[in-house]
Amino acid sequence: GLKKYTKKKKNKMVGNVFSNIASNYDLMNDLMSAGLHRLWKHRLVAKLHPFPGMKHLDVAGETGDVAFKILENVNSISYRALQHGLEDDLQGETEIYICDINPNVLSIGKKRAMERNANY
Repeated sequence: GLKKYTKKKKNKMVGNVFSNIASNYDLMNDLMSAGLHRLWKHRLVAKLHPFPGMKHLDVAGETGDVAFKILENVNSISYRALQHGLEDDLQGETEIYICDINPNVLSIGKKRAMERNANY
């Protein structure tokens, strides 16, 4: 049945759920959205039009999948610019920050950043 909890207790329970599934967070998103969340995130990044030198804050960034997609796009643009001798078009260093309320989910993103040799 339905139980009544205090706001503090509810917050703790929700936090525990996210902490417990942190290592399978992306899999859970795949299952619950039938993979549609990947298309949404791809569309989001396409609408952002990431560019070299961009400063980006990903709030509720979870495991960093949107941030990594942005970084891939920026790196692709940078690579193409270097191939065509357009180094002057690369304006400064791209900075992407991820924040999330759950440290366990963030730690998965941090691990992925280290695997990709991205600064964290």
